[in-house]
Amino acid sequence: MRHLIVRLLRSIIVLFGVVAFVFVLMRMAPGDPITMMAGPTADPATVESLRSSLGLDRPLSVQLIIFLGNFVRGDLGDSLVSQSPVIDLILRALPQTIYLSACALLVAILIAVPAGIWSALRPGSLGDRAAEAMILAAQSLPAFWISIILIYFFAVKLGWLPSSGNETWSAVILPAFTLSIFQLPLLTRTVRSTTLSIASQDYVKAAFAKGLSTPRILGAYVFMNMLVPITTVIALQAGTMLSGAVVTEAVFAWPGLGTLAMSSLLARDYPMVQAIVLFSASIVILLNIAADAVSVILDPRLRD
Repeated sequence: MRHLIVRLLRSIIVLFGVVAFVFVLMRMAPGDPITMMAGPTADPATVESLRSSLGLDRPLSVQLIIFLGNFVRGDLGDSLVSQSPVIDLILRALPQTIYLSACALLVAILIAVPAGIWSALRPGSLGDRAAEAMILAAQSLPAFWISIILIYFFAVKLGWLPSSGNETWSAVILPAFTLSIFQLPLLTRTVRSTTLSIASQDYVKAAFAKGLSTPRILGAYVFMNMLVPITTVIALQAGTMLSGAVVTEAVFAWPGLGTLAMSSLLARDYPMVQAIVLFSASIVILLNIAADAVSVILDPRLRD
């Protein structure tokens, strides 16, 4: 419990640092949101009046202090584009991103765990080489290219699946598979290396010498001991999916946090981008803390 409290306190400091960095970075980016809001035909007086009403005419240090003060009170501001509270817009889009990321993570686990164990038990075999080729392809292909190829074959040519939106349950298949591809390399390699490490232990060799079946050894000796590293990697992968689904959601027009972040960046919607980064960083930090807690539960030796 003491360790978790210390982690939470450190996480709060990290959140403040991330939010302050994004706050400054957004205002250094080219483009003026006030000009975009007022329109190209607006006169300078109207533009300056709008800038003053939103507090964007103040020094950057003053804006940052005001923002951090509002952040402490739980006020993340209103969107510059829709004039709606950013918290409402994020809570509307966040469940869609969580649903997509959960489906993608499930696909990645169902593929990576068997592939990693199979390649570890038969190093140098055809299955091991196929897994290595799969990892190399997943690392090399860009997300937008995979998305376009999947849409072309399964939506345009075959007509089996929808190419965009979330109106039907099948609409999640293509974006979830696309998003899972980029999680396969790390997860597969972690499972393979962990399986190889555990399989070389004396207690596993003794189990084989006793004549125990391979499925029993894998379940009772190997899999239970590889839960801790796998849990840590899955937590990291889940955070990456939630915060890195921008390209996939944009291509498939999935109404989630990534699409909202993309449109907010293009519109220079400062409060919205800052709030999205804050939520993404919070989710990643909480998932890491949860992974630590689960690891201690699974392996009591880590408490020391």
